[in-house]
Amino acid sequence: MGDENPVSKVAADALETLGTAVALIDADSWKSHFENAAFSKWFPRTGSNDDSLSARIGDLNEERAKRRLAKGRSYSFSSELRTGSRTTCLKITLSTLTVDGEAFVLVESVDVTKQKEYEHMLDSYSDIAERKGRQLEAANRTITAQRDRMQRELEMARELQMSMLPKHFAPERQECTLYGMLKPARELGGDFFDYFFVDDRRVCLIVGDVSDKGAAPALFAAATKTLLKANAHRKASSKSIVTRVNKELATGNEYCMFVTLFLAVLDLDSGDINFTNAGHEPPYIVRKDGGVESAVQRHGPPVGVVEDTQYLEDAIKLRPGDVLVIYTDGVTDAVNPSDEVFGKERLESILSSDNARTPEDMVTEIVNALHRFEEGSDQADDVTILAVGYNGVTVE
Repeated sequence: MGDENPVSKVAADALETLGTAVALIDADSWKSHFENAAFSKWFPRTGSNDDSLSARIGDLNEERAKRRLAKGRSYSFSSELRTGSRTTCLKITLSTLTVDGEAFVLVESVDVTKQKEYEHMLDSYSDIAERKGRQLEAANRTITAQRDRMQRELEMARELQMSMLPKHFAPERQECTLYGMLKPARELGGDFFDYFFVDDRRVCLIVGDVSDKGAAPALFAAATKTLLKANAHRKASSKSIVTRVNKELATGNEYCMFVTLFLAVLDLDSGDINFTNAGHEPPYIVRKDGGVESAVQRHGPPVGVVEDTQYLEDAIKLRPGDVLVIYTDGVTDAVNPSDEVFGKERLESILSSDNARTPEDMVTEIVNALHRFEEGSDQADDVTILAVGYNGVTVE
């Protein structure tokens, strides 16, 4: 990897907003590849030639830490920083992390001074009812403040995740029309979608669904999306793109996360679509005459499961007026208060109706139908839909 920073600018900017000291350390030299401002403040560089992690964190037992990490375990210890008469208590955790096939050590340091103080207060005032009540009230205020802070951070992370989705659905070429929507079930979701041109006549369409929901799946989704874009160069077929990205994600995938993925490359001159379905829900082709067809082919397991999987591909053709609808299973698996499943029949009925003709109409009608069907029930899974209409070659 050389001098290349393994942390993207978006991720680096997000880490700077956290109340945690974070650093990414080279697994061999134990020197910093990335660190946020809090880490640099708490553990300043020594200024000597030896700028390794153990030189900056005096309480770190490097030999013991390396033994633990070699066994695939995390290593945690406590440390204290003294600034004049003030002591800051820290909990420091080291864990292994693989980025683009290279091993790193993730170092996270959290200020637990307040936690230690509250523990002491509980011990000191346990026999005094009045003071214990005041302490519990103070603790409750602290917990509420922490909860509010965490909620704000989740909201910021959600805004960041949503900002990475396409906002404009008017490509420069008029041969196609697009519209997409993502509704996370929680603050952070594992679904994603995107479209981008790979050359002047071909557009790449992707919809993915990472296992589980929350912060970790959201990061995995962002990594998958970034890798897909990086590998979708000019002459790449859908199967070669998915095969390369799968290998990168499956290598060192300690948490066994995976993503179902549908990737298609649409030729705007001909309407031909080259596509690979990696364990994803089969999309629909809505023909101009109202007929609805399902592209049932699947070409391998979800991405990130088996490192050496060689994915296949198939082709379909869109004629002017046809629409391709790609979605995640949050649509068909939606459940109402009576435990009925929305299912594919309802979806197909919407797609074949006269109310859903354009990509935007179809996506909007599906989302509205889901809202009516759920009757106020909590959304169980992320819902993502991307519809692409082929208008044919524009004759000037």
